[in-house]
Amino acid sequence: MMYRLDPRIKGIWILKNLLLSIIISMGILFYELTRLFRFEDALFFNHGLVAFMVFIGMSIIGIIFPFLSYYYWKYEIRENELYIERGVLTKIRTVAPRTRIQHLDVSQGVIERMFGLARLIIYTAGSRGADIVIPGLEARYADELRDSIKDIKNEDIL
Repeated sequence: MMYRLDPRIKGIWILKNLLLSIIISMGILFYELTRLFRFEDALFFNHGLVAFMVFIGMSIIGIIFPFLSYYYWKYEIRENELYIERGVLTKIRTVAPRTRIQHLDVSQGVIERMFGLARLIIYTAGSRGADIVIPGLEARYADELRDSIKDIKNEDIL
């Protein structure tokens, strides 16, 4: 059975995107106001217009994209593997055999704590950077999921 993330993850993603929009727009506004752009030649530009257009564009994308990401994010805990589907522009399907899982972490950032969510980080054996993240899990459920994925079996003890 395929599971979805907690719907509150959309709020976290939107908040992070809007904060990024503000930071980038402030940088562009600073760039404009320090007269690094020469607007004397272009009468239709006002100072701050480019920063405002970037902010509006990034905000629109930053609000729509989390809804699409949430729609395409699914995961399933199978008997011998973990299966994840995600991606809006590029579809990614990940399969991690339980035998390759090294250890698991449950992590919460400040914003995630405000929403009562956590993410499960799964480290697999193999090449550098071989980890899988399942965001948008209720904190208590993330702990339960961590314990159920890495239950100790007889072959793990030997």
